[in-house]
Amino acid sequence: MHVKDCKMQGTTLLIYEGEGGNIVIPDGVTEIGGYAFADCQSLTGICLPDSVTKIGSMAFFACENLTSFRIPSHAEIGNDAFFGCWGLKRRPMMFADGKLLYMPENSFLPSYHEVRKLVLEKDYTVRLDVDIKYDLTAQIFLLDLDPEGSAVYLRKNFSHIFKYLIFWNRMAEIRKIVESGKFLSKRNLDIYIKYAIKKQRHEIYLLLTELKQKNNWYREIDQKLKL
Repeated sequence: MHVKDCKMQGTTLLIYEGEGGNIVIPDGVTEIGGYAFADCQSLTGICLPDSVTKIGSMAFFACENLTSFRIPSHAEIGNDAFFGCWGLKRRPMMFADGKLLYMPENSFLPSYHEVRKLVLEKDYTVRLDVDIKYDLTAQIFLLDLDPEGSAVYLRKNFSHIFKYLIFWNRMAEIRKIVESGKFLSKRNLDIYIKYAIKKQRHEIYLLLTELKQKNNWYREIDQKLKL
C-alpha cells in the first residue's frame, strides 16, 4: 500500500482509496479512522503495524471478503470496527486472534439483546439461533472469558457443538477443547473422527487420531472411512 492510496491527516488514515487485495499498512500510521475501509469489497487481507494504537468505529464495516488480518495486541478497537466482515468470522462478529472486535451495541442487529446477555453477562439460557449460540460459546471458552460457565454449556451440548466446529473447520476452538481434556473420551472420539472424515477435515482428523493414539484408545478404522 502507498500513501497515495489513502487520505491521511497527520498519522491517521482517514479513507482508503486503493484497489484492495492483501494490504500492508506502512509503519508510522498510528490510527485507522472510523469508516476508513468501510464497504471495501475488494479487501481480502490487512496487516497493521505495531505503530497503530487505535482502530475507529466501523473502520472495516461490511468488508465482506476480508478473510485474514493482523492487528497489534495493544490497539484500542472501536465499536463494530469489523461489523459485517462475514468472511472473517461467523455472524455475529465477536472475536478474532484474542481481540474483542464487536461489542453488541447495534440495536438493529437481530437478537441484539440476547447476544448482549450471552457475551457480556455470560447468560447461557438466552434463546438464540443455535449456530450463533454455539459459535459464541466456543469463542468464550477459547479465550478463557468464562472458563467454568462456558465449559458447563459445552459439556451439556457437546455433540452438537463439536460437530458444528468440525463442519466449519474451526481448528482454534477444537484444539483448545482437545488440550483441555474435559470433553473427549474413548467412547465419543470415534464419532467425531468419522464425522471429520465425512466432511473431509483432514487436519482435524489428524488431531483427533493423534489424541486417540496418545491415550492408547486406538483401534483399526474401517478402510472405507479413510480420507
